[in-house]
Amino acid sequence: MASNGCGKGMCRFACFHSDGSKGIKEQELFEWKDALEQLRRPSSTNFKDVQPAAYKAIELGYNKLEGDELKSTFLLIGYTAIASIDDLLMYGMGLGLFQGVNKMEAARARVHTLVHKLKASCMLLDHTSKNEKLFSIHDVVRDVAISIASGEQNVFSATNEQVDGCTEWSDESAVILYTSIVLRDIKTNVLPDR
Repeated sequence: MASNGCGKGMCRFACFHSDGSKGIKEQELFEWKDALEQLRRPSSTNFKDVQPAAYKAIELGYNKLEGDELKSTFLLIGYTAIASIDDLLMYGMGLGLFQGVNKMEAARARVHTLVHKLKASCMLLDHTSKNEKLFSIHDVVRDVAISIASGEQNVFSATNEQVDGCTEWSDESAVILYTSIVLRDIKTNVLPDR
């Protein structure tokens, strides 16, 4: 059963399911489906059920980051799935993330510095291509970043699987409160009227 769902997050559940209550083979189908849904909609409460130590370790790493600029950069990378220096430069400048930077050369140097610091703190990874303009983030770290951004910055980040059947779109008052809405790979026409 685990090999059929590895592409959809099941492997992450198998890796983090370590409470010892049941072996992986003894899990019921509804337990696998529930775990997959929790991984699709990350939050600190979902991580408590899966692996509190992993969530807390990543959250601690986030809390130890120096300054709001570095923390905001990490969260932006996490909830937008940015994976390049150029995209981070574009989004960061557009959002006014880099305070006191008015020139592109200075902004590019700042972005490289921030990415370097995030890699040094193990929050980001080198890209598999070894291209210095690219970087990556582990799925679990990204999920924690989305959870933190959702709580601290009122960000909504979703993929097609999460939006399909989502009732949050029908609650106009909830959508208005979001500071950022990121919809990745969405294949739906059921978006809010406004």
